[in-house]
Amino acid sequence: MMISSDGGTTWDEAHIPTINGDRFYSVMDMSDGLIFMHVDNPGDTGHGTLYTSSSDGLIYSESLKHHLYPNGNTAHDFYKVNLLLLFVSFHLVAHLLRFICASASKLLHCSAYLSLLVQPTGWVGEGCYLQIHNKYSIHRNINARLPHSTKSAVGVVLVHGHVASNLQTTDPDVYLSTDGGYNFRKVLDGPHVYEIADSGGLLVAVPLEDYPNQVKFSTDEGHCWHVYQFTSDPIKFTGLLTEPGGHSMTFSIWGYHRDTKKWTVNVIDFSKIIHRHCDAENDYEPWIPHLSLSKVEGRQGCLLGRKEEFKKIKAGSWCRNGYSHVVDRREEKCTCSEEDYECDYGFVLLLDCCLLLNLCSFLHEIQ
Repeated sequence: MMISSDGGTTWDEAHIPTINGDRFYSVMDMSDGLIFMHVDNPGDTGHGTLYTSSSDGLIYSESLKHHLYPNGNTAHDFYKVNLLLLFVSFHLVAHLLRFICASASKLLHCSAYLSLLVQPTGWVGEGCYLQIHNKYSIHRNINARLPHSTKSAVGVVLVHGHVASNLQTTDPDVYLSTDGGYNFRKVLDGPHVYEIADSGGLLVAVPLEDYPNQVKFSTDEGHCWHVYQFTSDPIKFTGLLTEPGGHSMTFSIWGYHRDTKKWTVNVIDFSKIIHRHCDAENDYEPWIPHLSLSKVEGRQGCLLGRKEEFKKIKAGSWCRNGYSHVVDRREEKCTCSEEDYECDYGFVLLLDCCLLLNLCSFLHEIQ
């Protein structure tokens, strides 16, 4: 595979450890100076390895093994979370979340922090973790919707899932994360179509069934849901839409009548219910992402030499951000730690040291 960073004037060969003419490979995402590349395992297994690139797109490092990419379709389980320059691959086989952030430094092309996904709030027991449904589940006719996030709603991710030791085929429930995917809690029973509005200050959901007549909305990050009957004449539900970007408070519910087959659109403007604009002094609270990555004093929230702080609406505030709201974001520099670095191409991590790949194989043989 050849890479050009100057519009095709010059080309250089990419360095990916396992790529060759017999392997299927696919570019999963290209943005923010980072390329995600899937390379199939030998034998068309439907699984492979996910690699991430350096800032110039030439040198690739292993990011996630057992990445699902079934043969014969494009229904993989890679999902880009639209917030905080943060990428999340929801991998439903290993029950893991992989967080990878692009760096501005060429010496520090990327940092890969891998952690076991914690159990959702309120669940106990061995072997029970949140199994998140994505494209592959929907391709297999699971009654669910894709994970959803928007850049204007910092930290907010909505997903369908089960708490179990593996994926289930029964109807899933809706789970919400307010910290960018580190922790989830169940907010709705059963499958729903959901949307994020008012820069994260408003969540709206409609039950994913044939003839719903109610819409649910929450202004406190899913802790409490209000129910509104939007029609007395049942319609065949086809979709819930709002303006792209997550700023608007107006929603449209689409469907058609069972008998006449005529289309109908119900429009709901939630600004008629939530009148007050949020007060900058009293209705917001600070939120720092990545707090769980480090327990060292002074290192909380630091990732790749950077610490960010955002202002979010307090869960108990009945107010709205407004259409023109701009997220209050502050950034400060902090010292990098070992977790911010990875071994260079051709080296692997062993006993807290980066050793040449051939030397590592030799050490394994003599052990």
